[in-house]
Amino acid sequence: MTLSSETSRLATSDALRANLGLNARVATAVCACALLLAWVDLNVLLVWLALVAFQDFVFAPWVQRHWVLPVEIQDPKRADDAALITLITGTIIYSALAPIAWFLGGEVGRILAVLWMFSSILHSVAYYGHRRRAMIVTAAPHLTLMVLLPTLTGGFNWSSVATSIVMLQIVAISAAAFLQRRSMLDKVNRYRKAKEEADEANSAKSRFLAVVSHELRTPINAIIGYADLIREDMSERGELAGVEDATKIATAAQRLKELVDDVLDMSNLEAKSVSATVVETNVENLILEVVNDAKEMIAERHNSVRVSVASDINTIETDPAHLRRCLKILLSNACKFTYEGIVTVSAQRVSRGGASSICISVSDTGIGMDAPQLEKAFAPFTQGDDSTTRKFGGTGLGLAIAKHLSTLLKGDIEVTSRSGAGTTFSLALPGH
Repeated sequence: MTLSSETSRLATSDALRANLGLNARVATAVCACALLLAWVDLNVLLVWLALVAFQDFVFAPWVQRHWVLPVEIQDPKRADDAALITLITGTIIYSALAPIAWFLGGEVGRILAVLWMFSSILHSVAYYGHRRRAMIVTAAPHLTLMVLLPTLTGGFNWSSVATSIVMLQIVAISAAAFLQRRSMLDKVNRYRKAKEEADEANSAKSRFLAVVSHELRTPINAIIGYADLIREDMSERGELAGVEDATKIATAAQRLKELVDDVLDMSNLEAKSVSATVVETNVENLILEVVNDAKEMIAERHNSVRVSVASDINTIETDPAHLRRCLKILLSNACKFTYEGIVTVSAQRVSRGGASSICISVSDTGIGMDAPQLEKAFAPFTQGDDSTTRKFGGTGLGLAIAKHLSTLLKGDIEVTSRSGAGTTFSLALPGH
């Protein structure tokens, strides 16, 4: 949307609100006069209605065209002063109905006069609460009449004073409630706007990471491919030193590719551009495939892995790619933080909320986590603490990705741990 079209839309919206307010004011004035016809002379009401019509349909539009609009951009203060003139004249004319009803309408007229003054003051507070001068100008005549009318009728005595004080208290309480409501609405709108801006910034970040990650994968794949070619060539020549160097290059590039893949996966998951393709999947076979793929990491950390799958578990309806990614992350995490220990991958059927579920657990005998670390275990770009990041490396995205994927599979991941006593991650999936 262009700036000009947005400005035009706002101007049209303001004009519609202004017309709606004008029609509402005139309709209210006509209704008030209709109610007073039985007690107030028709000619008096017609004169007042004529003044209302002149104010709203002649004088106010003329001031708007000749005094406000020509200087609105160059001199906003002058335009505001000009607009204030129409508010003053309009308030004086509209407030005149209160003494007319009070003095000529009998008891019913006084009730209508109080309601008229009361509603006019609340309208001033609600409509002009953000413009102090306009609120004072539009509310002052009605407040003055609310104090003077009981005194002018009954004389200056405690009864008239008490009546004025009670009416003013009612107005003050109502006005305070309106202002508090406006303040709360303003805060809600500010928070909503801040949330929208944060969501947009997060979305822009995800799009940027997706583009950058995608662009990085091509040269990284080229590095891995050329490193493999060099390694094969050096191996054929018998140059062991060259083979070792090429292997280091390929290994480093592969780790970099895994980090880039994590960033890309996380950005896609946050952008909700990943879906699940559900097919029948053999749980035990998939677990064994994941363990087999991780054998180098398992051997590197001198760990042993045990696999246990309950006999009543065969296949489930799930996305095998997402489930494999989840288990790979959990197994990789267990191996990373465990040295010369035992990692156990088990699957069993459990009952959760009256429904059957498949619970796949990955337990280790590693360093474990304390309570503060458990609270942020699934937070993206976060690890236990700075020392953990320096010692073990990584971006801290793995568990966050696994959490997102488990939700995509209509499941959930829970973690239990104790510092120095190992960690257990439990992935619960629908068992039907």
